[in-house]
Amino acid sequence: MKVIIRIQVILLALTLLLISDAMAQAQNRLDDPFVIQLNAIGGFAAGVHLGKSLYIGVVQSNAATLESSDSSGGYSDSGSSQTSGSKIYGMDGGSSVTHHFSAHRAAEIRFIPWVPGFFISAGIMERDAEYEIWSFDQRIRTLGENSYNTGYTVELNFAKFNSGVVGLGYYGSTEAGLAFTLSVMATSATQTADVTLTDFTVEPTAADQEALRSYIATKSRERGNGIVLLGVGLAF
Repeated sequence: MKVIIRIQVILLALTLLLISDAMAQAQNRLDDPFVIQLNAIGGFAAGVHLGKSLYIGVVQSNAATLESSDSSGGYSDSGSSQTSGSKIYGMDGGSSVTHHFSAHRAAEIRFIPWVPGFFISAGIMERDAEYEIWSFDQRIRTLGENSYNTGYTVELNFAKFNSGVVGLGYYGSTEAGLAFTLSVMATSATQTADVTLTDFTVEPTAADQEALRSYIATKSRERGNGIVLLGVGLAF
């Protein structure tokens, strides 16, 4: 019985603490409604709280180009960073040569429930054109209707892209005006890359090259699109 009572007291204390923090955060949003932040991955965010439960703003992540000759980093079929032995667009033996991440921009509306800091968001995202270049080593591969002992280079070009996005995040601020945001917005919309094949060790037939190009283009639709904010800045 004593254990149960202690658990109830702890739960009550935690509940009161959450309510107190929620009230404090809500008051901070009223006292310091304007927010300007730098995005830790490059870029910025700015917006304004319209009361305790609504925020409108913009966010941007800057462009970056990665050059690499190893098999770490980049997109894998699992949707996570590539590791040794993972498939790249459904194919083995790939390593990233160049990966250009373009600038991403979004206008968003956040809806803030009573839970301290947490919000859901919706908006419109614009992403500039991006490209990836992958080198695949020489090995026995089935391309189209035939097998070849070959390697090749693949360049994927993704056109400029616009889509609605939804997301989740956390915003917190202090009485001194320091503001923090962690958020992710993403879309289920897909995009098909323009695929170029070069540098075959052994040249496949035109039909088999077209089959490979079509396969990679189809797999490219599994690539995710979204925008991340790791914001640190001021509320005033």
